[in-house]
Amino acid sequence: FRVQATNRGMYLSLQEGVLLQGPVRLRSDWSRHGIATNCAKFTQAFGVSPEGAATAYGLLVQTLQLLEEADTLPALLPFFYRMRFVYDQGYALNTETCARCGCSLQNGAAYLLVREGELVCRSCSGQSTGRVHFLGEEALNALCTAVLASPLDWPAVALSSTGRSECARAIEGFIQYHVGLTWEQGRFTRI
Repeated sequence: FRVQATNRGMYLSLQEGVLLQGPVRLRSDWSRHGIATNCAKFTQAFGVSPEGAATAYGLLVQTLQLLEEADTLPALLPFFYRMRFVYDQGYALNTETCARCGCSLQNGAAYLLVREGELVCRSCSGQSTGRVHFLGEEALNALCTAVLASPLDWPAVALSSTGRSECARAIEGFIQYHVGLTWEQGRFTRI
């Protein structure tokens, strides 16, 4: 960057800048540009503490790299980004074992108890007084990949329409309840 001070020296004015790593595909593919904007707007609406800034920056950079380089994108990329973002900022879900009885959730279905912010097995799913979202094996595996794997690994997730729906509803419900953000009319708003 090249900046110049104002006459009184109170402000700096940006004169020019050189982009060191310019995304070519994001500038020409409006669909990918829209996804990148959605992710950036979520980051801005969430707000990041100084302690979480490095992790948030790393996730956004990897997601932009995915949008620039991947031939195919997962249909739920914005949802995966939001879930991974909040997971990294302290809203972690245990995706391996039932939060109530401790049995393994791997290779099976799970239920997201929205109010409690917990994943539980079928036997423990009736122990919530709030909303419960069912996640079949396919949706649960996608959720695990979203929170545990690098964004560069997200394209490997293949979901049926049922799996996409289950996963998206669970993520959206979790984000709305625990973070208080929802997407409305092209922006994230607090609820």
